[in-house]
Amino acid sequence: MNYSQYTRVMEMCEQEFFEFKRVFIEVASEEFFACKNFIEQIERCQSILMMKQTLIHFADEIFDRLGGEADTSHLDDEIEQLKDKIELLEENENDLDELFPTLYDEMKFNTFKELHSKYTPWEFEQLLINGKL
Repeated sequence: MNYSQYTRVMEMCEQEFFEFKRVFIEVASEEFFACKNFIEQIERCQSILMMKQTLIHFADEIFDRLGGEADTSHLDDEIEQLKDKIELLEENENDLDELFPTLYDEMKFNTFKELHSKYTPWEFEQLLINGKL
C-alpha cells in the first residue's frame, strides 16, 4: 500500500469515526439523556482511543444511567466481619464507660491520701477546683 492509498484509508476511517461519534452523541442525548459534560467530552474526541478513554472515565455514571446495580455479593463476608468488629468495639466502649468512673474515683482517693497532710481540706478542695492537682 502506497502513501496515497494509506491516506485515503485513514480519511475513510476518520470519516467513519466522526459519523460514529455523531450518531453516538445523538443516541446518548436523546435515548439516555446524557449530561452536557459527557456530550462535550465526547465531542472533543479526535480518535477512537480518546473516545475509549472518555467512556472509561464516565464508566460509573454510564452504568448508573443504564440502571445498573453494583454486585456487592463478593463483599458480604467482609461486611459481616466489619459489623462484628463494630459490635466488639461498641462492647469495649461500654466496658470502658463503666470502668472510667471507678478509675477516676480511685485516682482521686490516692491523690487525697498522698496530699491530705500537706493541705487543709479547704485548700485541697480549692486546688482541685482550680485544676492545680
